Order: sequence, then structure tokens, then C-alpha cells
Amino acid sequence: MKKYERHELSALDGDMSADDFKMLIDSIDINGVLEPVMFWEGKILDGWHRYLACQELKIVNFRKMEYEGNDPSGYVFAKSLRKSKTTLERAGLIVGLQNWETKRGRPSLSLKGLQNKMGNITHLTTQEQAAAAGVSASTIKDVRGIKEGIPEIEEAVKAKKLNIKEGGEIARLPVEEQKEALEKKLQEKGEKKNEARGKKKDKPEKKSVPVEAYEELSNRYEELAESYDSLASELEMAQKELAAVEAIRKGEHMPMIMTLHQQIRSMTEARNQWQNTCNELTQQLKHVTKKK
Repeated sequence: MKKYERHELSALDGDMSADDFKMLIDSIDINGVLEPVMFWEGKILDGWHRYLACQELKIVNFRKMEYEGNDPSGYVFAKSLRKSKTTLERAGLIVGLQNWETKRGRPSLSLKGLQNKMGNITHLTTQEQAAAAGVSASTIKDVRGIKEGIPEIEEAVKAKKLNIKEGGEIARLPVEEQKEALEKKLQEKGEKKNEARGKKKDKPEKKSVPVEAYEELSNRYEELAESYDSLASELEMAQKELAAVEAIRKGEHMPMIMTLHQQIRSMTEARNQWQNTCNELTQQLKHVTKKK
């Protein structure tokens, strides 16, 4: 069976969990490969796990297609929208795609669905990346830092030993200080967790949720808080735009508008006079030329 490589853009989209991959194998075993594996630059752009499942099932002739568009990063992003992702995964994907575009020297990262909203763009700003990923601008900054920091920071965030904000704070330190700061932070959090468990043991009469369930809810709360920050930022921008429109409607900017109208009228009259003068000179020139 021919071996194929995974394109780095596909790798930015992350990996399936073991359970999801097992379900995919079972589905392909029963129904076959319903969606083709997409290739670009001789590597798999989309469908890496479908390809791996075919290997497991020893399926040689699976459906293949060649990507013929001019926006492979936007294609990967659009595909990822169908999948359930954590805040880190969404922010990490948009940051990774933008970094790839920059590294390849491509003129833009169009990202399907953003073009209509933002027009032609040459580089996504932090706020635009945040809007695309559905997170706050501060989360994008933290994730960008985590990607540039030592690998252990991202591993700790993925394992939910740190939240994104904590990881970003450590990643902003000089590289030589990051490992020590990470170990210290993990130790502090471990001590707090043990302390919390100890307090629960001291009060057996009270029923409480398992620590694992609490941690899962805590992580979910952090994700919702980050989404709230993003929505709050968008709301603030919308309120400013509304205030500007209301100010115009109420006539607060009317004096300025009237002044501009007067300037335009004066400039139009000057332009017309200039055109008339040019026309007269043109006629005189034609008359002189005929006499010669």
C-alpha cells in the first residue's frame, strides 16, 4: 500500500481522539469512504484520519481528489468549522494558519467566510483572528505566545494543567526562565488541588461533585469566559458605531457637514471655471491653427 505524508496545514488541525478514530474506522468499514481524501502538493491536505483508517482496514483504493483552489489555508479552516474544538484548538489553528501564510510569503489569508465580512485582506489583525476563531483578542495573543514558547507550555495547556492565560503569561518570560516558571506554576496548582481535596475529605458529611467533574466544569467556564470577552469587545465596537450614527441623526455633526458641503460647492465652481477657460483656450488654438 502506497504511503502518503500529511501536509503541515492538515497537521495544524490536530488529531482525533482514540475513541473518535475507532468510530471512524467502524464507519468506513460499514459504509466505505464517503468523503474523498484531499491532496495538495503531493500530500494529504484533508482526510488524514480517513487515510489512516483505510490503512487499518487495508483499503487500497479509497477515494482521492486533488485540491485545485488557490486558498489551501482557507480550505483547512473551513473544514475545521464542522468539528467541535476547544478554545485552544480554535485559536491555535487560526494562529498557525496565519504563521504558515507568512512563512510561505503568500499575499493573504482569505479564510472562507471572512472575505465577505472583511473584504480583501493582506494580513489578519489580532482582532480579526479573534473574530474568526470565536475567542477574545487576549486569547489570540496568549496562544501566539504559547506557540512561540517552549513546547512544555503548550503540552501543559493541552493537558489542562494550565489555562490559556497562565500559559501565555509564562510564555512571555525570557526563554531561559520559562521552564523554571512552568514547573513552579504546576507545583503551586498541584498543591492547591491537594489542599482542595483535603478540605473535601475533612467534610465527608457534605456531598460534592468529583474532582474530575469540577475540573471539567472549571475548564468549560474558562472557555465561556474567553468567549464572553470576545463578544463584549464586539458589543463595545457596535455601541461606538451606533453612537456615531445617533450623533449624526441628532444633528450634532451638522455644522461640520454643512462646512464640508460649502467647501465641495466652492471646489466644484472652481473646477467648472477652469474647464470653461480650458475650452475657450482650445477654441482659440484651433482658430489660430486654421489661419496658418
